Amino acid sequence: MNLYNLLLRYPTLRTLLNFRTNIAAFSFITCSVPFFLMGHVTMGIAFSLGSISCGFADTSSVTKYRILDFCIAIPVFFLISLGTEAVFPHSVLFVISLTVVSFSLFMLAVLSPRLGAIGFASILLAIYAMLLHLDGRLFGLFLCG
Repeated sequence: MNLYNLLLRYPTLRTLLNFRTNIAAFSFITCSVPFFLMGHVTMGIAFSLGSISCGFADTSSVTKYRILDFCIAIPVFFLISLGTEAVFPHSVLFVISLTVVSFSLFMLAVLSPRLGAIGFASILLAIYAMLLHLDGRLFGLFLCG
């Protein structure tokens, strides 16, 4: 029995040997555990959610495109988290800006599926920034870490 048939027969083994899944889980753990141990639970959650969002944006299997995707995703993540934190205290402005930005990011999927994944991850990051918003603190900036 070769490896291909073994992986087809046991899907759990296929999941355990999936390199991307293991890297995503490892990045989640390495982002959250040190901050939890230091007592900064909110910051640990912010870093963990940011790494999950970045994992959602990673859809390419070609290294050149993966690097290009990250070069696009990191500045977009930074701008989205900064904008969410800056506009969140102003309700009307926040609703209008979130609507326009969400529509624009979802329209990236028309250009390419890779950009659509980055747009979806950016909207998810904006939601994470809303959930972690604390007045007077910019925890949302840590989401792009």
